[in-house]
Amino acid sequence: MVLLNSKKILIVAPHADDETLGAGGLLIRAKKMGIKIYWLLITSPNKNIFSREYINKHEIQIKKVKKFYGFSGLHKLHYPSADLEQISKAKIINSIQEGIKKYEPDTIILPHIADAHSDHYITHVCCMAACKIFKLNSMGLKKIYSMEVLSETDIFTSKKDYQFQPNTWVDISNSLNDKITAFKFYKTEIQKDGPRSPERIKHQAQYNGVPLGWKAAERFCLLNSIED
Repeated sequence: MVLLNSKKILIVAPHADDETLGAGGLLIRAKKMGIKIYWLLITSPNKNIFSREYINKHEIQIKKVKKFYGFSGLHKLHYPSADLEQISKAKIINSIQEGIKKYEPDTIILPHIADAHSDHYITHVCCMAACKIFKLNSMGLKKIYSMEVLSETDIFTSKKDYQFQPNTWVDISNSLNDKITAFKFYKTEIQKDGPRSPERIKHQAQYNGVPLGWKAAERFCLLNSIED
């Protein structure tokens, strides 16, 4: 229960829906336990790629998801999605640090370094740079985890030396349905024939729970931890 012993959890999502795919069940459990949860959203839909209609729908979906989880705060950086490679890493790092200082979490959850999407990789690298081990005490941080995002963490083709190796399992047997409900708010992101669907979210969670005899689980990797 180390992860759920936190007082404030900040989930760092490259895109809206990553927070749900990676840690929706955990967030539901944390909120019910009285842990404050916060959301740092790195990108917004790229105006050069998406229509105004899509962007408007996407914003409505985010508001619904924020309310559903009961986030105590949402901080948006508004970098263009699929274009983080064009942004200075120093700029991204500084803006992530601002978000951390704003909410003062003791636990951060971020995407895995080997996720297939470049936005995920860059978010991970910049988060870790913003939270160097010698800075943790002054920032009030105690634990940093990476999460497993369906359709990104499981299909990496490069960085094989950085394969996701979970060392923390969280029982989401009683929060899986809420996780799926949260994802259903993202009507623009649901794939009928792809991995991002309510049915496949359920299957992944059930698979993750098998080794422990749980009905469903989410998996995380503890990256850094300090004990006073």
